[in-house]
Amino acid sequence: MNVQPPQTGYRSVYAVTVGIWLSGLLWLVFRYFFVRETEFGPAHHPLEHWCLVAHGAMAFASLWLMGFMWATHIPRRWRLRRHRKTGGVLFGTMAFLIASGFLLYYPPGDEWHSPTAIAHWVIGLSMPFTLLAHWSIRALKSRSRARNVGPGAIVAPVLRS
Repeated sequence: MNVQPPQTGYRSVYAVTVGIWLSGLLWLVFRYFFVRETEFGPAHHPLEHWCLVAHGAMAFASLWLMGFMWATHIPRRWRLRRHRKTGGVLFGTMAFLIASGFLLYYPPGDEWHSPTAIAHWVIGLSMPFTLLAHWSIRALKSRSRARNVGPGAIVAPVLRS
């Protein structure tokens, strides 16, 4: 499979996506699987806090990158009617994660926290699959375009003197 590497601007999107996903996953692992029992009760792993700090920093970067995507990528592709379904799902997923992250940080009440957290974790953990679906359509379409072009379609440029 000959897939071109992403453009420089998109590399940041992929790096932040991996960073936010990995920091969230690690936070969940440290939060629920590395709790130690002490004489004063359960104690959380020290890295849990730093994973949450990294997740917050990556969330801030993802908001900035969403603005970048909104200004450059989304309107142009929407007008071209390209990948609207997966792009719409990706945008909706991101909007949900932003809203639920806000509700986790500034909860309107204690009864909101647990269901919001679970929804945020489930949707957040599935986010890379949504991104991969969106990205793979582009790769599949470019591969099929390359397959539909015959060997005679590539013509060397004519040199003029």
